[in-house]
Amino acid sequence: MQEEVSEKTIALIIKGTKLTGQGLAKAMSLYLRHRQKVKAMHHGKMKVKKLLGMDQGVSMIDVGEDGYRDFGQYAKKYNIDFALEKDTDSDPPKFICYFKGRDADVISLAFKKYVSDKENNRVKPSIRTKLEQFKQKSKDLAEKLDKTKHLHQEQAL
Repeated sequence: MQEEVSEKTIALIIKGTKLTGQGLAKAMSLYLRHRQKVKAMHHGKMKVKKLLGMDQGVSMIDVGEDGYRDFGQYAKKYNIDFALEKDTDSDPPKFICYFKGRDADVISLAFKKYVSDKENNRVKPSIRTKLEQFKQKSKDLAEKLDKTKHLHQEQAL
């Protein structure tokens, strides 16, 4: 009787581990299949044709002449699917950002942040300019100190 109970217990444990192993294998395969689907969906910067093929409606915004490179950083930061294109028909050429229609609120937020950062950068002088100013001030101060040393030396004689 004792042996029979022990055998049934062992059999139950073995079936449980097989079930757990099979369940784990199935869960892993489902997870890998999901990752492949997510990987297949492209996010961020893409070509206009691919963005139009997503069938979610597309809107556009003019990002200005220097916004071609800079605006992409803000769009990536806010996880926006977008496409940048240079419109050569106009003079000077315009740069247009196409984005999904559902991202309109997020794109307006990213564009406001982009514009405010651009304005702040125009107001602030560059670090190199500041460095040149400080170099010039230090040269002027050194010359002034040299002159005062020479004056004190001449007065001492």
